[in-house]
Amino acid sequence: MRIAVRKRSSNKMLIVMGICVIVLGCDQEKQLSPLPEFPLETLEPMVKEQFSKAILAARSNPNDAKASGRLGMIFHAYGYHVSAKQCYESAVQLDTENWKWHYYLGLVLAENGEWPEASAEFDAVLELRPDDLPALIYKADANRQQNLLESALVGYLKVLRLDIDIAIAHYGAARTLVSMDDLEVALNHLELAIELAPGYGSARYLLGQTLRKLGRPDEARQQLQLAQEQRDESPPLRDPLAAALDDLKIGANEALHQGIELLQAGKIDQAITLLKESISIDSNLAEANAQLGAAYLQKNEFELAKSFLRQAIKIDSDFADAIYNLGLIAHREKELTEAVARFEAVVNLRPDHFDAHLGLGIDLIPLGQTDSAIQHLFLASSAKPLDPRPYLRLGTALSSLGRIDDAIDALEIGHKRLPDDLTLAYRLAWILATCPDEQLLNPQRALELSLRVCLVTGKRLPQPLDAQAAALASLGRFDEAIEIANQARQSALAAGKQALAEQIATRIELYRLEQPHRQ
Repeated sequence: MRIAVRKRSSNKMLIVMGICVIVLGCDQEKQLSPLPEFPLETLEPMVKEQFSKAILAARSNPNDAKASGRLGMIFHAYGYHVSAKQCYESAVQLDTENWKWHYYLGLVLAENGEWPEASAEFDAVLELRPDDLPALIYKADANRQQNLLESALVGYLKVLRLDIDIAIAHYGAARTLVSMDDLEVALNHLELAIELAPGYGSARYLLGQTLRKLGRPDEARQQLQLAQEQRDESPPLRDPLAAALDDLKIGANEALHQGIELLQAGKIDQAITLLKESISIDSNLAEANAQLGAAYLQKNEFELAKSFLRQAIKIDSDFADAIYNLGLIAHREKELTEAVARFEAVVNLRPDHFDAHLGLGIDLIPLGQTDSAIQHLFLASSAKPLDPRPYLRLGTALSSLGRIDDAIDALEIGHKRLPDDLTLAYRLAWILATCPDEQLLNPQRALELSLRVCLVTGKRLPQPLDAQAAALASLGRFDEAIEIANQARQSALAAGKQALAEQIATRIELYRLEQPHRQ
């Protein structure tokens, strides 16, 4: 189970009923067209004042590129790209030699997916500033998006000649080279990108895909597994103009959104500062309270977490993520009855809530409600078919009820959907090697599964070795089983898993008596 951290809402802070259109021309005699109705009353007071001043400045100075561009920056900062584009176009017309307005117009065009137009604006920047690294990267990106691969590669390589330590340029070059089927050179760039930014999940994922294409499946699986486990911490581009847009955003909602982004990036203390700022501006923001509760939960400060989560529910009684996190705290404090009640409330509000179904699948079993737990685990597997946890829990729960065939089916489905998940593979191998029902027993398949896991992990994990030994014993190969089981026992001891080591020792005695282990 995981802490529920709501992703940054796609709903805009500003509800624009009409588009703010400013038509500015280079001719000094041209006047600003009247602005359509703009519902300033819908904005937070601080944001309302910011927009009011910028609109007044643009209206009062129709031939001032700076006033039009500044209003464009504010629209851009808050995500209103159509209005921002119109303002930037006016600024460019009024002051075509100012590279800054070409740059911002290029940015907003790229964000809109208007790649040829964006490319032209970055060309205008580069005519004035030929070594501007952000403009070179964005220009290369625009070319790659248009499938102008050779031009894109030239751009990325120019960036790297100017500064070899820009990870995103290595990644851009690698993406281009993969599209050009130059996999070996792409591999070099990806390795350099990850060396510069070890948390660069996108680069690691592409590295895994590239290794697979090069016929190196074991290395590919390792990189893809790491990409799945890591946060995608894409390295920031040093871009002062883009940073200036971020600096324009103010108000309770913006502090909330920035706090959520920091929380998702694992920067918990910085997130807490911003979430507190959001609440200080507007104490009735349910999501700010819920996110602050989630942040304190990640720090295991349960009492503080509960106080903010309860406040979120007081403001919005149907706030599912806040209810879920209160259930998660109850689970961790072993208050299982309360945890189950919270999780049930969540699935009543959101029937497809994966984590709540998973929580019920875990906490109902010790309360003696195994059948109900199994139902919730099946629902969890339907909500997220590519998450291994429901299948693993189903295997355990169904086995405990003696439903070995159903347990095998659940693990087989999981393994089919997630063939690279090592835990699913060795758990399936274990049950196939140790099943007491001879009709379900399949030691040869168990041996194949466990051998593959041991190969990928370098024979370092005790459980796959234990499963391999059990499979060998079921095949009557007891000398080999004893040898592998001893390796498993030493691996368990090295990992500090004393109980597992003792269990393996008991199995070794069985193998010496030429008896297989049965679950």
